[in-house]
Amino acid sequence: MSKQLQSKIKKRPLDLQCLATNRYGVVASTTVDSPGHPVKYPVQMQRLRQAAADLRKVRPDGSHCELVIEFPTNTVLKLVVATTAQGSLLARAENELPSILPPEAGTDIETERANTDSGVASDGARQGKRAVPSIAATALAEAEQLAAAAASISMAAVDVGHRVVDMAEKRRLTLEEAVAEFSTSPDEFVSRKTYARAGGPSQTINYSTIGERVLGGGHKVSAELHSANTFKLRRCHLAPGGRDGSFLLEGKDDDPEWQRLSDLYSCEFHLGGSKDSLAMQLLGYALASNSMVDVDVCISERASTKFRKLIPLAIHNRSEIVAGARDRLEFLEESSE
Repeated sequence: MSKQLQSKIKKRPLDLQCLATNRYGVVASTTVDSPGHPVKYPVQMQRLRQAAADLRKVRPDGSHCELVIEFPTNTVLKLVVATTAQGSLLARAENELPSILPPEAGTDIETERANTDSGVASDGARQGKRAVPSIAATALAEAEQLAAAAASISMAAVDVGHRVVDMAEKRRLTLEEAVAEFSTSPDEFVSRKTYARAGGPSQTINYSTIGERVLGGGHKVSAELHSANTFKLRRCHLAPGGRDGSFLLEGKDDDPEWQRLSDLYSCEFHLGGSKDSLAMQLLGYALASNSMVDVDVCISERASTKFRKLIPLAIHNRSEIVAGARDRLEFLEESSE
């Protein structure tokens, strides 16, 4: 879907009339199989929630899709684009839709009335020209065109996510390699969500007439991607980070490694890792004693959200940190006497 087309189409409501008459273009759908026997309500709702979440994962940004659900023998969820009450005004202006309308598409009321009153074919018809399609026909054709474009974007983005999953299963995938692959996607976050979903149960997404793709499948991939670039930071100061036990790290402006890190990743630097690791315990002592730290780090990024933090690889001034913590404890003991 072109950016021009996205910018001109306003968000459209999916009202009861659209639902009752199936007047929408389908981007993609997925089926929740019925076990053929009664199941507990939470079980089936969890299946529905997972299927709905999977469809949302493959929804391209700016495609104005909404989620609907059908209840035949199997429950089918569809990602759809609604029609508009005024028809496809954009298509009429840009002449984008008449070529995809079926021959049986109705004509405008004004054209039909003119033909009826005269009892003969209109000038346009005598000259072999096609009658102007009806509002209903252009509206449905436009919705189907938008749905087809969104489906194409989504399928291509899912394929990029699958490609990254394949790379991660074959070898250790670096953050730099993953970012390069995700950047080739027509919708990066669909690709990232596809990658993050790879470890869950499989769910088939049907893209109308162009094919199907599978999300999940129990693949063994890491949700966190680590950079090949490492940074040897010296004389850094720590501050409390978040509830996850992380720290805020601030380096020295005259440290070339800190400058290199800041140039590559201009953000607030959270430093975190496993709370039980020796590195995190030492960092906790450094924070408590207000000690400076010399630490080697790499960048860790959560694939699904792009949230980044620093991971400690090695701490080089352990003795200094331990001594500082010991002095702090002795001071507290003397103060309490």
